[in-house]
Amino acid sequence: MLAQKVVAKWFNASIETRIWSLQRYGYRKGAHVGLPFPIGAVLPVVIALVSRGAVPFAGTAENIVSQKQKHRVGKEHPWVDDFDTARIMLAGPLLVTIVALVGYALSAGYPFLGRVGFVGAAVAISSMLPIPKLDGFAVFMCSAPLYVFVFAGIILSVLFIKVLSIVAAVVVSVLLALLILLLYYYRTK
Repeated sequence: MLAQKVVAKWFNASIETRIWSLQRYGYRKGAHVGLPFPIGAVLPVVIALVSRGAVPFAGTAENIVSQKQKHRVGKEHPWVDDFDTARIMLAGPLLVTIVALVGYALSAGYPFLGRVGFVGAAVAISSMLPIPKLDGFAVFMCSAPLYVFVFAGIILSVLFIKVLSIVAAVVVSVLLALLILLLYYYRTK
């Protein structure tokens, strides 16, 4: 959340973080829930109980980007465009991925950092899922190629950190994410 606030300030925007809530259950006119249901607090617990802890899900927060139009004077656009919104939303999962990679890399000397790495990886991957109101959905809607590249990079770096050093894991995952991005472009064009 802190990383997203810093990046939002860099783009002269603001970001509000709150618990992921469900306000409607369908597309009909009257399909509203009376009070917002805090699905971000309930769903991770339900998934952990049903899977007996085998499936870590940590998507609990939703972020809302708003613009500070009076502070964007002199910028190319007087508003926050979709690509700016995608970059703001990516700041949180990318920082958590870096923390997870460092935790995994230092887990040989400090075993508790392996748990920090595991939790960080679960938070990064869960928040990048393209589920409405999560960061991944906003990035996907704003820039699908950026979403494909970053989501592939996060998953691959978390997988490769188990067998490679931190630098090698990042380099290999970025190269493979670029290959996946090229395949995405080839498939969509």
